[in-house]
Parts: sequence; C-alpha cells; structure tokens
Amino acid sequence: MSHKKINFKQWVLISLFSAFLGLLLYAPYFLTYRDIPRKSDVVMILDGPGYINRRNEAVFLFQKGYSKYTIIPGQNIILTKTMDGIQVSLNTDIDKIKNILKKPHFSFENKFITERSFYEGTYQELIMAKLIMEGTNLSSAIFVSNPYHMRRVKIIASCIFSESGFTLHFVPTRYEKINKTLWWAHKNDRKWVLSESIKIVWFFWHNYIPF
Repeated sequence: MSHKKINFKQWVLISLFSAFLGLLLYAPYFLTYRDIPRKSDVVMILDGPGYINRRNEAVFLFQKGYSKYTIIPGQNIILTKTMDGIQVSLNTDIDKIKNILKKPHFSFENKFITERSFYEGTYQELIMAKLIMEGTNLSSAIFVSNPYHMRRVKIIASCIFSESGFTLHFVPTRYEKINKTLWWAHKNDRKWVLSESIKIVWFFWHNYIPF
C-alpha cells in the first residue's frame, strides 16, 4: 500500500492553518487580561455593551475602598453624591473634576479627539481619561470594562499614558459571564473575541507599521 507524500507547499499550508487554529484557541485567554485591584485615586468605567455589569464592578470596588472617585469618561459623567446608596462627599477635588469635564475638549466632535478618524471609542475614552487625570492631579486609576475588552484597553493605555508617571490597573467586571473554553459556540463570546482580535491588529497596523 503506497502513501502519498506531502509536499513543501502542503506542509506550509498545514503549518499556517495549525498556527491560525492555535491563535484562535488561545485568543480568549490573551484578551482577558486582568490585574489585581490596588487602591487608586479613581475608577474609570469604560462605556459599551453590558455597561450595567461594568458599573456594578465599579460599585464593588468603591465599596471595598479601592477608589475615591468614579468617572465615566465617555459620557462626561462623574459619580459623586450617591452610588447605589453610598454617600460620596463633594469637595474641591470633585468640583475641579466637574469643571474639567465641562471644557470643550471633552466632546467627541472636537478635532483634538477625532483628528485620526480610524480611532474608535476606546481610544477616545482613554484620551479623555488622561486629560481628566492630568487636570486634577490624579495619579492612579483602575479601568473597568468587559473581560474580553481588557487586553486592548491595556495596549492602548500603554500608548496614551506612556512616560506619564501614572499607575494604572485593569480590572474586568466579574459580573459578565464568558466562556473562554467554548467561546466559538456562544454568539456573544464569538462576537467579542473576533471583534477585539481584529481591533487589536488594526491598532497595531495604524500605529506601528511604517507606511
């Protein structure tokens, strides 16, 4: 009985397919980056699908004493007086933050934010977060978002906050149910994994490819 030999081209195709399959299987584990939360000046809630789960994580962190303030940069909102019944005292720092949020550069329509049109919401929100922190002398932050969103948040933040002297932590919401093992079998997981993977490639392409 004779066996047909696999030629070099077929080996290359098999190797590429195997590598691609391996990347797909590993992708959800790569995307779901998380830090251990540390006490910080502010919790930044990034806007997007499943926002209530992100807000619940911020409430949890606030209750545990991890932050003094909670800000939603994409909505120009700061949670101050109450957060699910928790009293937060107004003071000059809060007033200063509110004044910063009222400035024109906190509009998505402003050229400062949208001068490179291929940047989407996450990049814009992180620019706004940095402006808030710079304008209010806040030096540390916990960013909260969907678990699959966290790797891209960290990558973009590393670019925007580079050499700025800020301490940043990235904590996914514990209230978002995901299935990293069988992500391809679930519509929501599949949508997040494929979308975030493409957006990360897109970000690197436009920032690090020299043409």
